[in-house]
Amino acid sequence: MKDLDYYSLDIVKQKVKDALKTLYQRDYDLIKNDINEQSISYRLAIYLEMQFSEWKYNIDCEYNRNKEDIKENNDAKPFKPDIVIHERKENDNNLLCIEIKKNNDSDDDKIKVINAIENKDYGYKFGMFINIQDNGYDVFLTYKFMCARIEEEFSDA
Repeated sequence: MKDLDYYSLDIVKQKVKDALKTLYQRDYDLIKNDINEQSISYRLAIYLEMQFSEWKYNIDCEYNRNKEDIKENNDAKPFKPDIVIHERKENDNNLLCIEIKKNNDSDDDKIKVINAIENKDYGYKFGMFINIQDNGYDVFLTYKFMCARIEEEFSDA
């Protein structure tokens, strides 16, 4: 597993903020015209790939695999995060699990990202829920540090 210090929280947050800024600059029409979440997630994944390219991760949408098996949440239901930044077919190098909603501050999706980082099999270092809104975004971030789960929120305001 790569050391959390190397992928500092501030750097990860800034890269996500920069990708979101690009999304709002280039694809605001998708957001304001209430286009479906999958289209917005796909565009954000492209901008995340640009931000994280030097880190040699894969950025995938709706990725439903845990190594070779189907990824499941804590209820044994299939789990496919909107966006993951990870290494395919491995769990030792999973950086970020993202769930996205449009104009919906979803507790269910916050729980999904919490469960993703709590699940030791998946090995995600960070989990984010991003609420995309016409006038900006809100981000719920969770991660583990020294055996404790930390939560924080930030927005573009």
